[in-house]
Amino acid sequence: MASNPMKTRSNNSFFLGMLVMLIIAGIAIAGIIFYFNNSKTGVGTKSKDGKTTQLVYKLTRNVASGEEITLADLVPEEINTEITADKLVNSTSFQGQMELETGTMVDERFIAKIALPSGTVVTTDMLALRDNTVTTSGGAVTYKPDLRLQEYNMIQLPSNLQPGNYVDIRFRLSDGQDFIVVSKKQVMETTQNAIWIVLDESEIMLMSNAIVESYILGSSLLYATTYTEPGLQAQASHTYLPSTAVINAISKDPNITVTARNALVAEFNSDTNTDRPIRSTINGYISSANEEALSAIQEKITESQTKAAEERANFLSGM
Repeated sequence: MASNPMKTRSNNSFFLGMLVMLIIAGIAIAGIIFYFNNSKTGVGTKSKDGKTTQLVYKLTRNVASGEEITLADLVPEEINTEITADKLVNSTSFQGQMELETGTMVDERFIAKIALPSGTVVTTDMLALRDNTVTTSGGAVTYKPDLRLQEYNMIQLPSNLQPGNYVDIRFRLSDGQDFIVVSKKQVMETTQNAIWIVLDESEIMLMSNAIVESYILGSSLLYATTYTEPGLQAQASHTYLPSTAVINAISKDPNITVTARNALVAEFNSDTNTDRPIRSTINGYISSANEEALSAIQEKITESQTKAAEERANFLSGM
């Protein structure tokens, strides 16, 4: 049977059209693949040498050790770097804090721990909060010598607590009275049972006092509570008043600066201190504690030491 020339031409045209479409589609797909393989420059993109594209902040001027650094001294730039994002300074590092006395917003104030030349990529370990510094008689700014990273494993922690959160450590009595021991402390690290926060010498003594008293008063609770908006919320005032013995110890502690020591002792001993009835309440509970409650102190200390040993073992196994 003779083929229909019109039908043959129609089939040829159809197949030719399909072939052309496939070629065009192939070129388009190849172009898209080439584009994505050669134009990935966004933040977080890893290069062949293992470096990652990160948004960093570089200094626009030379900064001396102890000199203040503000966001105005920095310029953002995307670069390939081995520095991880959690070590880099960003715009939120200078997020405003609410000043308790005035209720107005003020920026976080940082100083350089070391001399930094212009063009330096600024990382968090190069900076210190000005609140954690003191000015010497000669005008030099130095880091507070009594700051320490403290580990606590006897505090009840929020189930969703994360490093970077800000917390108050509070002491609750069995009758519902609730006191702030230390306030607005940044959580440097946390595990299931432990928390690490930076405290000065007087705060360490306050915490130690509260811990021992929580051991004596078995129905009391030492716990942490989280700030919901730390950048907008002012630091709470501490309401826990330590024992007379601890106040006396603070007054003689050479590790606390004279100015801070005198201010604390004056505050604790002031007749106008509205927290003084708190001490009377706690003393009343302690004086009525029986021998069993007092003997529980050693048991609690042993329990704390066991937890600390477990945390140390976990740390070493992860190294």
